[in-house]
Amino acid sequence: MSTHVTPPRKPLIMGNWKMKPALLADAKTIVTKIGKQAGSFRNVDIVLCPPAVFLSELKRATTSRKIMWGAQDCATRREASETGSLSPAQVKSVGAKYVIVGHSERRALGDTDEIVRTKMDVALAEGLTVVVCIGERVRDTRGDYLQLLNAQLISAFKGRPRTELDRIIIAYEPLWAIGKSAKEANVQPGDIHEMMIFVRKFFAERYGKAIADERVVLYGGSVEPVNTRMVLTQGHADGALIGHASIVPSDFLSILTIANERT
Repeated sequence: MSTHVTPPRKPLIMGNWKMKPALLADAKTIVTKIGKQAGSFRNVDIVLCPPAVFLSELKRATTSRKIMWGAQDCATRREASETGSLSPAQVKSVGAKYVIVGHSERRALGDTDEIVRTKMDVALAEGLTVVVCIGERVRDTRGDYLQLLNAQLISAFKGRPRTELDRIIIAYEPLWAIGKSAKEANVQPGDIHEMMIFVRKFFAERYGKAIADERVVLYGGSVEPVNTRMVLTQGHADGALIGHASIVPSDFLSILTIANERT
């Protein structure tokens, strides 16, 4: 198969705010600044995933229809006696359309491949679009990390019907690059492009090349304005899952500007 077919779709830029900011007032300020300019990015799809407790308030805080909303995680069941859990039904009820599952930080807290798949199942049943994260802790020279990534993909997609694929997005996030500056992470275009090829090959072997080429594959790992163009052009990613830079309005808007002008 070809190394990559650049899709006609718009780049998807997602902001994963994690546990920041601490105050709702600060979260509203961030959203207001992003929302004022969001409408000018016609060639980009924008999704913000703030702390779940802020979702309803932030959705009301901006009149921008350009911003879509997501949750950072969900429970494995629609409804249950699970103190502190967030069900996909609740995510949907506040107007969010996306949910992230399998993020490395959730996996580090105990989410196994089986749990990630179950979360995917219940979120898809609720009508949400799922962003499933895969990634390796270290990149060895033998290529053993590819076996880990393949296992994560197999668990998430084994037996999964084609009808669900359009509501699943893959986000590759190498753990060794997360939480660092772009310079410290030192991710090369070839590292990202290799994974775009790897993921599409996985789908081509199971669903066919046409379906593989249609998959949306994001990159997440210390994406900042300084390396956004490389990620989207030389890395051939369909978009990015942004961490820290997504709560810095000037940085996030710079990333959106670059994505909007992607050539």
